[in-house]
Amino acid sequence: MTRFDWESLIWETRGYLGIEGTDPVPVEELREQAKANGYDDREIRNALRDTDALESLGDDPDDLRVRLAEESGKRGKQAGKTPEDGDPPGSNPGGETDKPGSSNGLNQQDQPEDPPVLVKDTDPEESVGTWSDADFSDTESDTYLPALIESDQWMTRGEDLPPYERPKAPYAPWADTDGAKWGNKENRADFATAKEWADTDPRADGLAFIQLESDPFGFVDGDDVRDPETGDPHPAFIAILEHLGATYADVSTSGSGSHAYYYAPDGLPIEGKEQATFEIDTEPWGANDDPPTVEIYANKHVNITTGEHVRGTPLEVREWNTDALRAILEANGYTDKEPISHDTDKDRADLEEYDPTATGTDATTDEIRDVLHAVDRLEPRDLPLRTRQTGTDSTGWSTWNPSYRTSESGASVHSPPGEPVFHDHKEGESFGLLGLFAAEEGITSNPWDRLEGGEWWDVVAAARDAGAPIPEYVGGKTHDTDPVAVLPESVRDLSHATTGFDWRHTARQGPDTLTLDDARERTTDTIADAYQYGDRVLVEALPAIGKSYGAIKAAARTGEAVTMLTLRGRKEQYDQLREWCDEHGLAHYTLPSFTHDCDTANGEHGQEWADTVGEWYARGATPKEIHKNAEYELGRSLPCQEHEGQQCPYSSKWDFDPEEYDVLIGHYTHAYREDKVVSGRTVVFDEFPGAYETALGADLQGAVSYWLQTNDGVPYDDYTDLLENRGDETRRADALLWFEEHGVEPDELSVFDDPNAHAAAPLAVFTILASDDLGNGFERADIDGVGTGVRNREHGGVSILQPPALEYASGVVALDGTPTKELWELALGERLNHRAVLQDGERGEYLQEALNLNIVRTSEHVKPYNSKGHVHTESDAALLEEIEDAHGERPGVITSATAISEYKEADVLGLTDGSTYYGNVLGSNEFKEKRVGAVIGSNHYGDDFIQKWGAYAGETVERNGGKGAELSYGPFGDKVLTHMREHDTLQAVMRFGRDGNGAVVYTHTDTLPEWVPLAGEARVTNTRSDGERAVISALEDLGTATTEAIQEHPEVSLSRQQVFTHLERLRERGVLDREQDTEDGRRYVWKDDGLHRVNDHGEVELDPVELDELDDDEVRQVARSSIYTWEFTNREDLAAESPDDRGVTPTDPSGRPASEGDTPPDPAD
Repeated sequence: MTRFDWESLIWETRGYLGIEGTDPVPVEELREQAKANGYDDREIRNALRDTDALESLGDDPDDLRVRLAEESGKRGKQAGKTPEDGDPPGSNPGGETDKPGSSNGLNQQDQPEDPPVLVKDTDPEESVGTWSDADFSDTESDTYLPALIESDQWMTRGEDLPPYERPKAPYAPWADTDGAKWGNKENRADFATAKEWADTDPRADGLAFIQLESDPFGFVDGDDVRDPETGDPHPAFIAILEHLGATYADVSTSGSGSHAYYYAPDGLPIEGKEQATFEIDTEPWGANDDPPTVEIYANKHVNITTGEHVRGTPLEVREWNTDALRAILEANGYTDKEPISHDTDKDRADLEEYDPTATGTDATTDEIRDVLHAVDRLEPRDLPLRTRQTGTDSTGWSTWNPSYRTSESGASVHSPPGEPVFHDHKEGESFGLLGLFAAEEGITSNPWDRLEGGEWWDVVAAARDAGAPIPEYVGGKTHDTDPVAVLPESVRDLSHATTGFDWRHTARQGPDTLTLDDARERTTDTIADAYQYGDRVLVEALPAIGKSYGAIKAAARTGEAVTMLTLRGRKEQYDQLREWCDEHGLAHYTLPSFTHDCDTANGEHGQEWADTVGEWYARGATPKEIHKNAEYELGRSLPCQEHEGQQCPYSSKWDFDPEEYDVLIGHYTHAYREDKVVSGRTVVFDEFPGAYETALGADLQGAVSYWLQTNDGVPYDDYTDLLENRGDETRRADALLWFEEHGVEPDELSVFDDPNAHAAAPLAVFTILASDDLGNGFERADIDGVGTGVRNREHGGVSILQPPALEYASGVVALDGTPTKELWELALGERLNHRAVLQDGERGEYLQEALNLNIVRTSEHVKPYNSKGHVHTESDAALLEEIEDAHGERPGVITSATAISEYKEADVLGLTDGSTYYGNVLGSNEFKEKRVGAVIGSNHYGDDFIQKWGAYAGETVERNGGKGAELSYGPFGDKVLTHMREHDTLQAVMRFGRDGNGAVVYTHTDTLPEWVPLAGEARVTNTRSDGERAVISALEDLGTATTEAIQEHPEVSLSRQQVFTHLERLRERGVLDREQDTEDGRRYVWKDDGLHRVNDHGEVELDPVELDELDDDEVRQVARSSIYTWEFTNREDLAAESPDDRGVTPTDPSGRPASEGDTPPDPAD
């Protein structure tokens, strides 16, 4: 190690600064003096950390000072010395859900002095920062974003400048003429020029930045989102920003708004959208007068910049999380734009030469083209629009003041001459006249929402009622032909499978039937064999078969020392594992977690401390390095070290002897601790571990640039230089030679030097340099001793797969209910022998006989539910309501997180008895004793996920362009697709009735594996329209009524023909009767004949098995089980028979044989 002459360096620093005596010197000045003497940054950093010749003084980390320790008569503290065991490179022990390399923290305290770096983001699972440190009540004036300062696109603004009384309109006072035209290049100036004019011209109130089409920036503009009196921001606004990531923000001139600036090279992630506006509350926030709104845009725009920088936000512009932004926009009604067309394109017939037979408001027609023809020729004057024409622009287009949003200019909607199509440039949307009227009438939320089905007919009827020349359509079916739900008869009578005991299921079981206890014992045997022979094995054990319990039981049986690594952590799985160990007399130890056991990281000493170490941890620093370097970086030890013994509780918990314990319990990431966790033990991975990836997305560019700037041996200046010149063979060879000499390993120390640094930066640099192009937008590189690096060329992100080192484990056992062997081998870096507890023919028997799962498929479509536009709340609600009617209880529901959000908005969750999403079901027992369930929609993580895992395997994966069942990604990619789709669906189905007492599960997706046996098929064929609901409500209110009386009911706003159509359909369904009116034989009177049986949301049929479909043996079994049946027990020929005569054990209402006691403890996992 380089020796430092600290006495000379201190003396020289004091001389340079004019400091006399033994007064301490600033550390930063000492650094500069050392550099002047020829030392580099790394040598200085390491020397300062390791020396005891210096004494640190002062508590302010921004003004840390030192002097020679001998000057105070004592030796200084050697920074960072802790008794903690070492962590291997890149390890992240203890975090249940966090891992080093995840990009979920930003140091927002120290701002970089260099110009900002634009960073990219690709991973929706990784957040780029936190807004918890942002203080919207405290701003730094005249602090503008450096990335914009470098631009020559600035103008001034002010209401006393032309065009006057428009304080946000830009103006160039330096221009000779037409200074208000911000589209003229000569009117835009550099920042210094515009700032000087803004400061000196009394008419100017501030600056405006002109965003051009070629600029890569995006803006989140919050109006009335900040309380101007307290400075408090609206929580929904902060929630949006949290999802998008930390970036520079300022406060508006009025103090009631705020602007966040992002890097958005691809614009808004909604096709056809350049900007979006929506309210985030219905009431004003704080002292504001109007409800808060958010406007998001990435197009040509005038951006008001105030320089009132929000403290705690970076002086950088960072790329927004596009996946999160898309979800936010979709949640607020924005979807990929379809081509703009006339309002008649919904049911477009050939109207070019069509001569209508009926025209005008009072006419009726049974020809649909008459209606379409009339709608096609509507003009604004035909409808009582609240959107008013305000003038004509220079191109001859009419300008309009929209009624559906505020418009300061009153002219932000434009329409071309002679064509009833409107263009909203603020929203970036186009729409027809009928769409505008639909929004004004409340039929749709926005005028650009697509009019379909009932909505189209509703707005046509409303337009005709308002006087539009549209004839009334009286022929055939109209909007009430939307899909209705029909569930065909089940193969089995499912009404009994939800009671906790099924007579037919029990009667079928014989001595050769596979029982749940049989399957669980076989699972234990399989795992015990793997322990005894030191095998590397992937055990396929279906859910509820007791694989976690079997792993503990097998440890007790074999005496093998085991490490159990799992996903669900302390809140659920750890406690269960500890209980099972106690049950079998096994000594166990729970491995420490940094975020749980370190009092600094868990917030015991305040959130500010937790955020500081959490930010280092998120950027790849291990707990060991954090404890070691904290004093050097912060000028004091961490609070968790400042007590007797000077040792953090987390560190002390690593001071144990693993040989004293039969079972170690921890998270997947503990496998990186080879010395104590892996070596000499059988390591058990319970379910597929997704914890061994490090992804650099938004933080990639800054992290790589900083690392390159601090490592001169790699001949690239920054990230851009690396990408643009990696094809230069000379420079590339020099860089790879450097890695060969120094190794490719994480650089944890850099994390403490700069907020842009990331420990995985050198791994990313090597990946970019050494990768091979797979030809599908992905690159791949083998990183010796680390794992595999993958780069997404389209988004620029780099992912590193770092399997744990398992070569010194005595055995490796992977447990999975629905395994994909190829993914397991990639994740663990081990070749695994696949062993299935159940053979092909036994799996179906296990579901039906051992678990008594009755699965009913209710859709023939894949139904991917990860996009808002694919979720069908009405048909789903109809299905859920009918399930409750059939079984007398509401079902538990598993679906996508997107669907749950949609259900919440549409009040569908009230039809469920609990719900959860696909990513939260592995190892969960939430629905263990639930007898009725529904799995709705399928899961899909996106093409990038499949291609990325293909790249890890060295496979070129491409999508075939198909959809639904026709979708394919090739041989390897289809295995990944099955892993995330079919396997997730089966895992969800098997969350219900895991106690072995049975359940009926309706699967509203056709993505079950082919081997899964079905108890029945069903379909949802129709949802109920608002008009039909209104007719039913009127009938329930009136009891008996004529068609006219129903039409005149306050809840009904339909034509007579529409009312009659609804009534006829209800009569055909057998819930309504009609007879001629005795007072007027020309009309009908309608009578309730079972309306209470009508599903509010649609038509669904869950028909039970009829008695004549059963054979004689089944009928006898029905009779014996009178507690669980009702209508079947009236057969006289069976009434006299006694259950005892049949040799059947009598049952009690609990569903257990009467001779038995309580059921034994359930060893299900």
